[in-house]
Amino acid sequence: MTDLLLFPASEPADQPADQSHRDAAVDIGAAILVQAPAGSGKTDLLTRRFLRLLAVVDEPEEILAITFTRAATAEMRLRILADLEAAAGLRPSRPEDRGRIELARHALAHSERRGWNLLNQPQRLSIETIDSLCLRIAHDRPLLAHLGGRLQPTEDAAALYALAARRTLERLGLSDPALSEAIAHLLDLRDNRLADCESLIAQMLSVRDQWLHAYPLSPFMTEDDWTIARSRFQAPFAQENTRVLSDAYERLAAQPLLAEQLIDLARYACSNGNQDVALLAGVQTISSAMHIEHWRSICNLLLTKEGGWRKSIDKNLGFPPGPARSEAKLRKDAIIELIGHFQQTPGLHQALCAIRALPPAAYSDAQWTTLRHILTILRQAIAELRVVFAERNAVDFTEIALAAAAVFHDAPDRAAVIGEGIRHLLVDEFQDTSRRQHELVS
Repeated sequence: MTDLLLFPASEPADQPADQSHRDAAVDIGAAILVQAPAGSGKTDLLTRRFLRLLAVVDEPEEILAITFTRAATAEMRLRILADLEAAAGLRPSRPEDRGRIELARHALAHSERRGWNLLNQPQRLSIETIDSLCLRIAHDRPLLAHLGGRLQPTEDAAALYALAARRTLERLGLSDPALSEAIAHLLDLRDNRLADCESLIAQMLSVRDQWLHAYPLSPFMTEDDWTIARSRFQAPFAQENTRVLSDAYERLAAQPLLAEQLIDLARYACSNGNQDVALLAGVQTISSAMHIEHWRSICNLLLTKEGGWRKSIDKNLGFPPGPARSEAKLRKDAIIELIGHFQQTPGLHQALCAIRALPPAAYSDAQWTTLRHILTILRQAIAELRVVFAERNAVDFTEIALAAAAVFHDAPDRAAVIGEGIRHLLVDEFQDTSRRQHELVS
């Protein structure tokens, strides 16, 4: 795929400075990603590419253009039809549109040869929102989508989320002790503010496409399953800790004499009452096996609380004043000189600051208990939401997107029939895709 960067011309001109990129964007022999600011003509390029494709495909349905709003869909469809009508002489055209109109003439001639009759059958132009595409996929394969009936999508599902959240909380004290314990825990965390808890659950339901794929929500979770889930959730924290500490170690290990001097000075500071570096008292050398708290002690010695390199050293840091040539004076001068060297070490300051920002490598038992209770509540909330959907004969677009993804995930061979006739895929505003939508496009 080729990336093209487009910029709006600073002054009107027959040929913008980036015309070569604009020409490349409608080269149908290559896959193109266009990155451009608002007002630079991305929709115009998409329209031109669509028209050029209409001149070569066997059927217009081989081109699928996906937008993210109905307004964008309507705009693109109107542009293409207007260009086709102008090419047919049914409406006037402007001189600045001559390039698009020429593409439309080729498309119209191809349409006539193939017998498409596009001007009278514009419904053959496949331009739709990603939501309508998901709905079509789900309705075409209802069993694979696990979407009962012909549920109608609703633009505003806030009331449905709130009802599902309320029903979830109403299960407190009923037949499921684990769920009751989880709800009681949440209420305790939120000072027994029922409306607050309902709002939090409803908000999570509204963005469930962002987390549903990552959380273990099976109703049959065993203790072993929860243990595995805890390890999986903690893994990114442990990996980030390892990465950051390894980076800092490599930068110091590249200067072994300075690293050795650092530990020696840290032990000296500790012997003079600096408790912030007390853990380094027994450390003999910088090593890759050092605990994160050892690294934090190094950060405390070299950096201020605000994160800058220390510029002044005093007795509070374990370096008392002393007369010239005394050990105290030599040690104080040595730490100042050492910090000066470290300031010149590429990336070391960023590495030390990153250490301070690291999260714990694992959950505490209290944190894991809270997370487990939240997952238990969300599992029930998802179930309640699907019951609400069935009762109201309505779904949100998130559920439709999840249903479409389920079609491809559960039966990829059968689902492939849906896209077998598509040869060219155009996606407008691709940066707005969610994880699920990205998977769908892929």
